[in-house]
Amino acid sequence: MARVFLALLLAVTALAGCGVLRSTYGPDSFVVFFSPGRAELSPEGLQIVRQAAAEARQRKPSKIEIALPADAPGSVNLFEARITAIRNVLSEEGTTPDLVSTRSLPPAEIVIPGAEGRGEIRLIR
Repeated sequence: MARVFLALLLAVTALAGCGVLRSTYGPDSFVVFFSPGRAELSPEGLQIVRQAAAEARQRKPSKIEIALPADAPGSVNLFEARITAIRNVLSEEGTTPDLVSTRSLPPAEIVIPGAEGRGEIRLIR
């Protein structure tokens, strides 16, 4: 009985944490993940970027920011390739290229294991 209760408690705690993490990004942020060492968007990532573009067309933000971790020393320039992949989809989906800016995420913002492949798209009002 105690094991069942403990398992249930852990499950509820995990789900509560997921809700908190999701709400910190808010409706103006979209997060995609790239496979390690790759710059291609997955089908899920492509859908997320398209959703960001649709929201940008509807909300008309003053800026669309793409943020990614900087390349590690000696890497194969994934930062620029990933930025280009996201920027191309945004453009294909009808967003205004002049609104798009980029920045690298500082190490302090990469606190989740595996988040080195994370990309964020933020609609700034």
